[in-house]
Amino acid sequence: MFVVRESLAERNTKLLQFLTSSDIRIHRLMFTVRYWAKLRRVAGCGGRLTSYALTLLVVYYLQTVSDPLIPSVDAMSQLAGALSWHATVYHVFNFYAQKQLLLSAQ
Repeated sequence: MFVVRESLAERNTKLLQFLTSSDIRIHRLMFTVRYWAKLRRVAGCGGRLTSYALTLLVVYYLQTVSDPLIPSVDAMSQLAGALSWHATVYHVFNFYAQKQLLLSAQ
């Protein structure tokens, strides 16, 4: 039997892909921040912020606003500790589904 385990980097990539695909506003904000940082020469090579660092800053911001678009790391880790990875992803997906219902009702 051959078991392949995902590395932390692979899981992180999948999580970021899921987050950016779950709500178009998240993707647009990340793109806009990265573009702004590039124009302002805040991002790039030579001791500047990386695209990944900017993405994490946007994720943190979206987790800490008064009406968060992304569940907090604490909430996700509590789910992960109590549930399997697939169940955690399911609950995170439901979080976004509820957000979309609230937005479409407005």
